[in-house]
Amino acid sequence: MPYFLLIFALLLPLFGALTLPLVFRLAPEGLRKHYPAFLLFCSFSCCASLTALAFSAARPYDISLSFPPSFDIAFTAGPLTSLLALSLSFGCLASLIKINNALHSIAEKNTKEYLRFNMAFILFSSFLSAMALSGSLLWIFIFWQLAMLSLWAMSGHSSSQEDNMKSDAMLVRLIAGSLFMLAGITLIYMNHGTFLLENLIGESVSASQAMFFIPPLLMPVILYPGTFRVTIAGETSPSSDYLLPAFMALCASLCVFSKLFCSCLATPEIFYKAMDYVSAAGIILMSWDFFAENDRRKQAALLAAILFFFIILGMTSRTNMGFAGSLLMTCSFIPAATGLMIMCGMPDNYIISKKGKAAFLLCALSLAGMPPTAGFFSRLMFFGGIAQNGNAFLLTLSVTVSGLLIFALVKLYGSFPSQKIVSKEKESFPIHAAMFLGIIGIILGLFIYYPSSYAVLTAAIQGVNLQ
Repeated sequence: MPYFLLIFALLLPLFGALTLPLVFRLAPEGLRKHYPAFLLFCSFSCCASLTALAFSAARPYDISLSFPPSFDIAFTAGPLTSLLALSLSFGCLASLIKINNALHSIAEKNTKEYLRFNMAFILFSSFLSAMALSGSLLWIFIFWQLAMLSLWAMSGHSSSQEDNMKSDAMLVRLIAGSLFMLAGITLIYMNHGTFLLENLIGESVSASQAMFFIPPLLMPVILYPGTFRVTIAGETSPSSDYLLPAFMALCASLCVFSKLFCSCLATPEIFYKAMDYVSAAGIILMSWDFFAENDRRKQAALLAAILFFFIILGMTSRTNMGFAGSLLMTCSFIPAATGLMIMCGMPDNYIISKKGKAAFLLCALSLAGMPPTAGFFSRLMFFGGIAQNGNAFLLTLSVTVSGLLIFALVKLYGSFPSQKIVSKEKESFPIHAAMFLGIIGIILGLFIYYPSSYAVLTAAIQGVNLQ
């Protein structure tokens, strides 16, 4: 059963993307509208079942196809990889539902661009899940490249030449960054003679080899706050809809980092110290930009980038508690940040209602690490891991950033206008979507035993580089 679920999770979105043109041509309007989300929901359900099975069995489920020499296609649904795939598939599902609701009017006048966007998004989600489950360095790189190409394809052909140039420049930078990853993979293959992660577990790599992976993983974080102006499906969107798939690319970087450097490759201490300083610099720069920025869409993007570096600090603490806290924080971070970006993508002249304020508050509580959300308990585990590491500077920085996030969220809330011009009915769906995503953080906090047990078990099983 687990092996069938693994195959369905990988192949169902791919099959759906290939059949999408036929469905859009022959199926009725209701099926065309909901078919892409249904495919991603099925993929999410398979990943959820795999996560539960991997946790109960406390072991991975593997499938592979042999392609000599050492170019095997291998997928592993273990406690860590299935959790990463589950988080990414859920974020993609929530993003697609929100975007398709906003772009429904485009489907009537520009079916070609609407179809192109949905195909690209489904492929994007499929490649991210395949990358999270992949057991080969080479195929991680291939799926990463395909996902970035799909991200670029979502922007379509805009009437604005500036947006087209910006989209193309984003693709060039992402591909240029990924070439560093290919160089690092090549060096590791030359030293160890394999791409398979199962053969590389615990194997030592030099700090210089590990640093080749950092530019491609940081490139989405650097480009991500600026993508809010890129058009989507060939139409200029007044909201920050394109930030949602760009945010999933940022989360994919987080997943690759945890998969390679916390549960597989043994890296020198200097690499983790370098990442600590890179994360600290990223937090400071993004925080400075956040308080200097007035556009709340970009502010939401910068806030998510700050939390990205914050989570990296827990992963580089090299303690089981810090790593477990970072995993738990990631699970609550993805839905809460997605809900926050949905709220911040509301029209500039829209004042949020009481229901909208409640939705914003639920997402903000989880991101700020307030009880009773899962963000609070993950933050406690995170601080415990940093304290075990004995680095007073990082502990001070982490506590300072946690306090800073509260002020940042208050500033973000204050960016909404005070006079209502647009009717509430027009924006009811984004509010309900953000409310649902915020409630997830509350549910995870109220039933914290189960997600925290999963995170602790994952850290104990996968963390070959942890203390």
